[in-house]
Amino acid sequence: GENPSSFKGEKNLPVETVSWYDAVYFCNKLSEKCGLTPVYYVDGETDVEKWSYVPNKGNEITKTVSQNENANGYCLPTVEEWQYAA
Repeated sequence: GENPSSFKGEKNLPVETVSWYDAVYFCNKLSEKCGLTPVYYVDGETDVEKWSYVPNKGNEITKTVSQNENANGYCLPTVEEWQYAA
């Protein structure tokens, strides 16, 4: 994959310039690779390659990304999980 970070030479720095959509895209792709059910979908579609209308694809029209609470795939932490971790 491509590393969008400004500081590519340092292996111990966190990745940056990653949007929320990039993170959701990664979660779904990793879920598929691991044989899990993707968590996120747009208009019922979990295949992120078909999400041509999300901001990181360069299109102004956006749709809502929803979450399947019953899916066993990778997902971003909830607000409660973030608060607990802090």
